[in-house]
Amino acid sequence: MQFIITLFTSKFLMNKPLLFFVILLLFSHKTAQSQIIIDKQDFERLSVKNQLSFFTDSTKSLTINDILETKTQKRFLKTASENPNLGFDSNNHWVKFTVKNQSDSLAVLNIRIMTAFYDKLEIYSVFKDSIEQHTDFSWRIPPSKRKIVSRFPVAQLEFQPFTTKDIYLKAFIHTRVLISVELTTPSVFIQKEKNENILFGVLMIFVTLTSLICIIVFLIFRKRVFLLYLFQTLFSALNIFSRVGFLYLLTDRSIPFLIAPETNNITILCTTISLLLFIYSFFNCPQNEKKWLKYTYQTTLILAVIFLVSLIYDIQFAKYFRINISINFFIFVFFLIIHDGLKRKDRNTIFYLIAFFPMLITIIIVALAGAKIIELPLYYDYFFPISYLIEQVILLIGILYSLFKSQQEKILIQESVKSQLIQTQEAERTRIAQDLHDDLGGTLSALKGVISDKKSLQLVDKAIFDLRNISRDLVPPNLKKQGLIPSLELFISRLQKITDIQFLFIAFGKIHRFLPDQELNIYRIITDLSNNIVKHSSAKTVTIQLIFHEELLMVSIEDDGEIKNKESEVLEINLKSINSRIEYLNAKRIKAASQQGYSYFFELPY
Repeated sequence: MQFIITLFTSKFLMNKPLLFFVILLLFSHKTAQSQIIIDKQDFERLSVKNQLSFFTDSTKSLTINDILETKTQKRFLKTASENPNLGFDSNNHWVKFTVKNQSDSLAVLNIRIMTAFYDKLEIYSVFKDSIEQHTDFSWRIPPSKRKIVSRFPVAQLEFQPFTTKDIYLKAFIHTRVLISVELTTPSVFIQKEKNENILFGVLMIFVTLTSLICIIVFLIFRKRVFLLYLFQTLFSALNIFSRVGFLYLLTDRSIPFLIAPETNNITILCTTISLLLFIYSFFNCPQNEKKWLKYTYQTTLILAVIFLVSLIYDIQFAKYFRINISINFFIFVFFLIIHDGLKRKDRNTIFYLIAFFPMLITIIIVALAGAKIIELPLYYDYFFPISYLIEQVILLIGILYSLFKSQQEKILIQESVKSQLIQTQEAERTRIAQDLHDDLGGTLSALKGVISDKKSLQLVDKAIFDLRNISRDLVPPNLKKQGLIPSLELFISRLQKITDIQFLFIAFGKIHRFLPDQELNIYRIITDLSNNIVKHSSAKTVTIQLIFHEELLMVSIEDDGEIKNKESEVLEINLKSINSRIEYLNAKRIKAASQQGYSYFFELPY
């Protein structure tokens, strides 16, 4: 009968593979070990998962001998976490685990408790109810004075072959009691410390370079966002370096603001304030300001500053739960600003969300671990530095890109304004030339028909001749048909008739035709400079050269005189107009008018 039931069950389970797999997982796993086993000599790290037990001494009076009593031992509770968070209180917390060396050789272990700021931490090694080793730690003792130099408490224990030892940790910390236990060989410990110090060293180098870049860019472009990014970067880095004890290891002396656990609150608030200021500016909120968002933002800043001043005045004044009020307001306003930026489709907001994503994942992991949904990873303290580094690199690229785009837009606007200004000038010149030709020209022609006096006819003829020259100067009639060189030759021949200055015009090389708009602006530059020389210089000769190279045209206008009326407003306006045309052509101006005389060079690529 039993055989039939077994056969039926087997066939039934074989037809239900998923159910068979679930039953296999539930009933066929190994029983958890009650000890941490050393069964080989080439191990690197031993897991303490499911091996830690903890007990809270609210009386703060129990000694190790009291703990070793059988009655007290029964009060230890098992935890599956490798880094149990025992909460926020001022009690003594005891943690226990057992290590068994079942190999036939000596085993050496480094026990590292991965929280830097213990007010009091004691590590006991107990063999057969006898205390073999006792080590005390406090964050107030500089790392260099410890037996093993590290920002974390580290004790080295030896395990003889086939021996079992109980390890007890007694911890007291003023704020958060977090016991993160790591068991490694001494060589692995040294390598891990080296790698971690390299990580924080890279982070510190990045912060230094970023600070220099922000200062330089701010001094050049006067963009406030770079200054705010600088403060946000510095305070965030200071908070991370302080929280993981890197500054504690680096300074190696008691500088409370840098290494005291209480001052972590100060760096948190400074980070909060600087980050709020940065994102508000970076998300272009001032340009699209909404009153309700502005007032909420300002209220949060005021609240954070009040807490910050309170902490600076008395570091014990505000406890962590009070700072939570400010942090909660910050998170609320932070999401309001992001929501506002997304509604406006602000590109900087989207860029920031991409940069913030690694940090967001880290925060979610910590939050889920705090809710006991998942287990907090052993090295979660390094999630923040790495995600922070990724965030800051992306943000730096983002604000530099934003600066580049804004400068591009500014240049486009300037070019558009210049283009519109030049087009308006040309349209006005055309209108004036047309009016002169149609109205004044017609009037002079009619006047010539009714005058019989010879002297008066000569004056009218001269007026008509001058009118035609003015019209030609305003709108060169044959520029599009004949090209730049013939039009300039015609202009110089007409100019030569009304002045004693000798003009020498040279065009050298294979003549290259430009676009009509370009040729018109080159013509205007040369004619305006020539007219300036006639009006404001004592020159006797002027040389105008157009040299056509293989890739560009070089234009030079030089004279041998001195500029009269150097501070003339008309001269300054003319030179500004000429320079605007040079910029409009994207030409390279080599030299402007000097005090001795005109000497003007510019190059224009084909």
